[in-house]
Amino acid sequence: MLRVGSLEVASNLFLAPLAGYTDLAFRRLVRGLGGVGLATTEVVSSRALIHANKRTPQFLRTAPDDRPLAVQIDGASADDLTEAARIVEGLGFQAIDVNMGCPAPKLTRPGGGASWTCSPARAAHAVASVVRAVRVPVTVKMRLGWDDRSITAPEVARACEEAGAAAACVHGRTRRQGFSGAVRLDGIAAVVASVRSIPVIGNGDVTSPEAARRMIAATGCAGVSIGRAALTDPWIFARARALLDGRPEPPAPSFEERVALIRRHYALLLAEDGEARGTVRFRRAAVWYGPALRASREYRRRVTSVLTPACVERLLEDVLAGKLRARSHDGKHGEPRVPVPAGPVDRW
Repeated sequence: MLRVGSLEVASNLFLAPLAGYTDLAFRRLVRGLGGVGLATTEVVSSRALIHANKRTPQFLRTAPDDRPLAVQIDGASADDLTEAARIVEGLGFQAIDVNMGCPAPKLTRPGGGASWTCSPARAAHAVASVVRAVRVPVTVKMRLGWDDRSITAPEVARACEEAGAAAACVHGRTRRQGFSGAVRLDGIAAVVASVRSIPVIGNGDVTSPEAARRMIAATGCAGVSIGRAALTDPWIFARARALLDGRPEPPAPSFEERVALIRRHYALLLAEDGEARGTVRFRRAAVWYGPALRASREYRRRVTSVLTPACVERLLEDVLAGKLRARSHDGKHGEPRVPVPAGPVDRW
């Protein structure tokens, strides 16, 4: 059990928010496999919430088996974040996560995302305003700082704790790094040392159960948040939970089990989005399953062009038949490679 303010979660393994991916279908899929404590929605624009943008409700869809759930909000001002938080609480969600870590220029240029780490006082003011406005726990997601010359996460975390934040999640890279270079465990450890009592959740490069164990051991963080690795291997939470509990780690899922999970994911998308939109969303999700399937380039080409359930079924039948395996596949499994965004952050 891990306490996040007034909220108790059954596991210290969190599903990180990933725009375009951690929708209701994927959250239900992962929760069904076990091991997830708290999940977070895709990031939602505060302005979109305030102005009732017609697309916003799709980011807030949930279900009885999708608990506990935090909504991540992004904004460039304390007023926007506060008003958005009131709306989210009014909709019945269990927690609010303030995005102070996303490196994407479309969020940082107006003053949101990782730009909040440039001013600990500004960040603390915003968090204090949100905390005063709602009763549910308020958490903060951040990076180590803007760049190597401004490693502000320890100061930001401490200031946000004093402002009432219930937890801080820190990605162990700077905004300038994007996803390049290794996650700095010493940076996460510095954040852990900077706060008095709130849990610090580590994030970044947790691509295996052993990586989760190593991050907790090396930093003293209370738990870890897993993002991209879950898209490729949704079983990572259950496997990591077993390792952290000192139980035998479940065997890696078989090839057939992985294909069955893809079918389940597609069925959830169809149920929630209908055939046309569900199939389009499936294309993006299915690409991430490719590394674990050791799939060929032809798999990716076909995945990104499927149009109907019949097309998806033919694709998966060919996968099961071994027709879409990479020629270099040697039959061994191990941890699948987890793709990362490429190129300078400013070009994303």
